[in-house]
Amino acid sequence: MLTVYRASAGAGKTHKLTGEYLTLLFTGPGAFRRILAVTFTNKATDEMKTRIIDELYNLASGKKSDYVELLGSTYLLTETQVRKQAAKILIDILHDYSAFNISTIDRFFQQTMRAFTREIGLQGGYGIEMDQELVLTTAIDNLLSDLEKPESKDLLGWLLRFAEDKIENGGEWNLRKDIMSLSREVFKESYKAFSEEVGRDIEDKKALDDYKNALYGIIRSVETAAKELGERGLEILAKYALKPTDFKGGSRSPLTLFDRLAQGEMKEPSATFIGLADNLDGCFTKTTPLGARQIIGCAFEDGLNDCIKGIVTLFGDLTAYNTAREIVRYYYTLGILTDVSRQIAAYREEKNVMLIADTTELLNKVIGGSDAPFIYEKTGTHVDHYMIDEFQDTSGMQWNNFRPLIEESLAHNRDNLIVGDVKQSIYRFRLADPTIFIGKYHRFGQETDALNDLITLSQNFRSCQGVVDGVNTVFEAIMSPELGEIEYDERARLYKGLDNEGPYVKTQVHVIENKTDEDTDPMVGEMPAVELEARFIAREIQSRVGKPIFDTKTGQERLLGYRDIGVLMRSVAGRGDVYAKIFSELGIPAYFDGGEQYYESMEIGVVMNLLDLIDNHHQDLPLLSVMTRPARS
Repeated sequence: MLTVYRASAGAGKTHKLTGEYLTLLFTGPGAFRRILAVTFTNKATDEMKTRIIDELYNLASGKKSDYVELLGSTYLLTETQVRKQAAKILIDILHDYSAFNISTIDRFFQQTMRAFTREIGLQGGYGIEMDQELVLTTAIDNLLSDLEKPESKDLLGWLLRFAEDKIENGGEWNLRKDIMSLSREVFKESYKAFSEEVGRDIEDKKALDDYKNALYGIIRSVETAAKELGERGLEILAKYALKPTDFKGGSRSPLTLFDRLAQGEMKEPSATFIGLADNLDGCFTKTTPLGARQIIGCAFEDGLNDCIKGIVTLFGDLTAYNTAREIVRYYYTLGILTDVSRQIAAYREEKNVMLIADTTELLNKVIGGSDAPFIYEKTGTHVDHYMIDEFQDTSGMQWNNFRPLIEESLAHNRDNLIVGDVKQSIYRFRLADPTIFIGKYHRFGQETDALNDLITLSQNFRSCQGVVDGVNTVFEAIMSPELGEIEYDERARLYKGLDNEGPYVKTQVHVIENKTDEDTDPMVGEMPAVELEARFIAREIQSRVGKPIFDTKTGQERLLGYRDIGVLMRSVAGRGDVYAKIFSELGIPAYFDGGEQYYESMEIGVVMNLLDLIDNHHQDLPLLSVMTRPARS
């Protein structure tokens, strides 16, 4: 059975996963060797391993454990039998710890990859290259050094186009930096998924030229039609001795568009111009003389209206035109990326290394279409149960690598589970595809049966009711299938899980404006926004410190201290030092995690100077610094 858990933040996911893992451990002797639990970070891996070992120790040593009842009811065991079996499992794991397979997704793929070195084209004893910037720098150096070769003619043309485009758009003249920035795309799945097709297309020079000519044909046909309509409009006006300024709006008449189009400018018509179609009355005002109205009317009937409607129709659907322009603008970058990819492949072959960024793609190509028995035979291992954590951050290629293995397990009626929460998806920049999890969530929610199960963990055991209500209020307002890809309904809401939280505390939202009026201190209006925010937060902190709060750990009231307060921000860069400076001015003890502020503080400076003196006591400046500080002995 495949079980899908949607686990909201603070909902006890690790506790639940530990219970599921322990349940699988009790299926038989050596079961831990046939269970694979995968997560995304080393920290999460270590936490999961430690949690499982700790719980097995608690069970084996007779200590309190939340899992005695679960394991006893699942396998119809007494408490004594559960603890005895846990002791045996713990000893087995400790004696064969390397088979205790809880790992990151990258580590699992690396282990699997080693069984396919021949298929990939690597020699035995290959290395893993972690520094992709080093590889990229070397590849670009080789790329630029080969530009004088005859076979690099196309590449030189692409690079010139690339440089011209950067300059036209106000970019700086630093070709190497720009190529480095562009070339990082080759490590992304969005490029890897189509790199072979792109490479083949670029090799076919005739097809590439034909495609480029077709694109330019689309662009020229639309621009020619727009220019002809502009010229036709001016001809009709000239025929009746009219000027655009004779129409409603005067010097700002919408008909000045005719002149811009006739000069070759692709200027979209304004709403006022669009409103003139089939609308003669919109061409003049009430004060327009009767004779002028009659002339405008004749021009309108003699083709001016058709000209206006033609422009509106043409600009109403520019999808093909805009698409062609963008492709022409950027198609040469695919040529650059293809050449960079070839240089990277040459580096990989020369050094007999595999880039860590290529693991998922290479494994995807090797096992694509293979069945699980073949993969198990090559790797020398066999897994019965799979547990994938943070599934919302799984990419399409990663899931395709797992799919045959999980399908094999399900075919033998074995239990597997995936855990995720779309609200916590943070790796989209690494091509994570939350829609994979969303699809399974919706399908299982509608078709739950004996083979599939959907469990939602929505009780939050970390936060008080006020925080939970605040999160729900924000998410209900902004999250939808269009923004956030899920409907924030009753199933997606957070619910309080804490039993002992004290009095209700509201979540507050403050909007700070730095506008000035006659009642506002002029200094406020001149403050940067970050400084204004910092001073506001500092005042809030000062107003709260020393006030009674309820401590959920002790279940009693106590006074709020500075150490109980944290300030979270999107990034401390350019902000943390401002906050630290203002907090220091106002007597609020604070430290921010990041930047150089920590080493610039007086206390740390004294310690660093003391260390310098220990290393060399003849240094005058460190000695003077230490001697002038009040805290010395």
